Amino acid sequence: MTHIYDWFSFPQYFSVSCPKCSAEARASELPNLKNVNNELVRYKQEVVSGSFKCEVSCLKCGYQSDSTEIDWVDDAYWRFEVKGKILWAWSKEHALTIRDYLASTDRREEGFGVYRASLLHLPKHFKLSKHRAAAVKSIDNVIAQHI
Repeated sequence: MTHIYDWFSFPQYFSVSCPKCSAEARASELPNLKNVNNELVRYKQEVVSGSFKCEVSCLKCGYQSDSTEIDWVDDAYWRFEVKGKILWAWSKEHALTIRDYLASTDRREEGFGVYRASLLHLPKHFKLSKHRAAAVKSIDNVIAQHI
């Protein structure tokens, strides 16, 4: 049987903190979901995490490696603290999409383009009316710091 999780996965490119300078680095190579050090996917808890090797390239310091081990979510560059929990995004564009989705009044996923499927998996904590404004503010603050 095919589930939504069979076609919802990491994007081809995503942002991580550079292991050398901590700036935004671009990572590529889809993680091998079957060979990870931790449980990579725990959908019942709506968490995607785990260690895997990928190609990382940093424009700021020039760091490049085709086998950098990252620990996703801890190495995600776009991370937002919202009421005691961490919300993460794959890229700045993904963060802006999440922000726009949480700020919208109807919160229907159809109008959010390439990241539409990821919005189906936002943890309930961030979609609660009492946390949405804090999530939007946290995303805006982090993005403003990185401009």
